[in-house]
Amino acid sequence: IFFRVRLIMLVAYISAQTGLPAENLALLLGMLFAYPIALLWRKLPKDVTTQHAFSLIVGVWLLWFAYGTEAVLHAVITIVATWVMLKALPISIALPLGWVFNLGYLLVAYYIVNDTTDYVLNWTTAQCVLTLRMIGFCFDVSDGHLAPEKMDKDAQVRHLKQLPSLFETLAFALHFGGVLVGPQFPYALYNKFVNGTLIPEPRPSSGMAAVKCFLAGCLYLGISEVFGAFYHADVILKAEYLEPRGFFERLVAILLCGRGFLYKYLGIWKLGEAPNILTGLSYAGTDTDGAARWNGVTNIGLWGYEFAPRLQSIIENFNINTNQWMKIYVMKRLRFLGNKDLSQLGALLFLAIWHGFYIGYFIAFIMEWLDMMIERHLAAFFKPITDPWYAPGATAAQQVAGRVYTTFTWLCTACALAYGAIPFIVLSWSKFAYIYSSIYWIGHIPYILLFGYIIYGAMTKPGKKKAA
Repeated sequence: IFFRVRLIMLVAYISAQTGLPAENLALLLGMLFAYPIALLWRKLPKDVTTQHAFSLIVGVWLLWFAYGTEAVLHAVITIVATWVMLKALPISIALPLGWVFNLGYLLVAYYIVNDTTDYVLNWTTAQCVLTLRMIGFCFDVSDGHLAPEKMDKDAQVRHLKQLPSLFETLAFALHFGGVLVGPQFPYALYNKFVNGTLIPEPRPSSGMAAVKCFLAGCLYLGISEVFGAFYHADVILKAEYLEPRGFFERLVAILLCGRGFLYKYLGIWKLGEAPNILTGLSYAGTDTDGAARWNGVTNIGLWGYEFAPRLQSIIENFNINTNQWMKIYVMKRLRFLGNKDLSQLGALLFLAIWHGFYIGYFIAFIMEWLDMMIERHLAAFFKPITDPWYAPGATAAQQVAGRVYTTFTWLCTACALAYGAIPFIVLSWSKFAYIYSSIYWIGHIPYILLFGYIIYGAMTKPGKKKAA
C-alpha cells in the first residue's frame, strides 16, 4: 500500500508538470510494470498452483494500482458471481444468465459512473475487458456439454469439459497479461500456458520479438502524440478552427484527426502485447522456416492495417482478438437469423453497447456495417474487370493498372475509416453532426447511393411465377 501511495504521488507530480491526465499516466505505468513482472514469471517454479497464485496476486495489484480499489471489488464480484452461476445452475440457465449478468453489470456501471458527454478513463475500462472474458468463459463451459460432432472448430479448441475451480477462474480472469487493457484469450489457452504444454522445450527465445513489439508500441504512441499536437479533436473539431477554413482544408483536417486518434490504440495494444511475448502466452507455433511465432494474442497487424486495400483487411488486422471474440461468441450464435449481414449488424450493435451508451458508438458501428456492404457490392461489380490485373499471366499494362487500383482502394479505405471514426471520437450527436455538416456530409453520399441501389434492385427484381 505504501509503495502504491508513493507511486500515485509520483504520477500526480508528473501529471502536474506535463499536463497529462493522471489516470492515463497510472494506466501506462501499470502496463510498464508488466514487463519486469513477465521476466519474474519466467523464473517461477513449474508448479501450476504457484503460477495461478502469482497470476492472481499480481493481476489484482496491477488492477488496484491502475484503476483503484473499485476496479478490484467489481471484478471479483462479477467473476465470483459468474462462477457460482455455472457451478450451481443447469448450463441452459447459467449461460444466458451469465451473459445478461456480465453485460448488465457493465451497463449499469456505465450509467452510474460515466455520466458525462465525454469518455473518461476509469475502472469501467478494465471491467469492459473482463465482461467479454467472462461471457466467453460461459460459452466455453457451455460448449463443453456438446457432443464432439456438434462442435465447430473453435469450440473444439476452446470448450471446457469441466468447470475450473474458483481459484483457477480468478487467476485466469485477472491474469496480469490482460487485466488492464486486454488482450482477450480463452481459458483453454491460459490452461495450456500455466501447465507448460503451450511452449515446446527447449523454449524458443522471445526476447527480440518482445523488444520489437515494445518499440512499435512506443513508436505509435509517439505518432499519436504528434497527430494530437496538430490535429487534436478538442481543437480542430470546433467552430473556431473549422469555420475560417475552406472545404478541402476542413476535410483533410477531419480525416487526419480520425486517423491519428486510432494510433493511440495501436500503441497501447503493442505495449500490452509485449509482456505476453515475454511470458510465452503469445506463442503460436512455428512458421514454414521453423522459427517461433509470437503473435498468438496480438491485437494489431501493423502492416496489414496500414496498407489495407479494403475494410475487410482492417477488420482482420485491427483489434484482432476482440473481432475474433465477436465472430466466435456473437456472429456464429446469430446464424439462426439466416442472413450474414444481419448477423454482422447484430455483432456490431453488441460492440456498440459494450463500449457504452453514447450515440456516437452506435453511429460509428452502423457506418462500419454500411461501409462493408458497399465494399462487397463494389468488389463484386468490378471483379470481372480487376481479376485479370492480378492474374499470373497479366501484361505489364495490367500489372500497372492493378497497382493503381490497389493504391486507390487503399486511399478509399483509409478515408472511410477516418471519416467513420469521428462519432467514436466526439460521441455526442450535436458534435459529430456539426463536424459532418461542415464538410456537407460528403462521406454519407455512398450510403444514399447504396440505399438507392437496394431499392432499385428490389423494384426491378422479377417476381415469382405463379403455378399454373
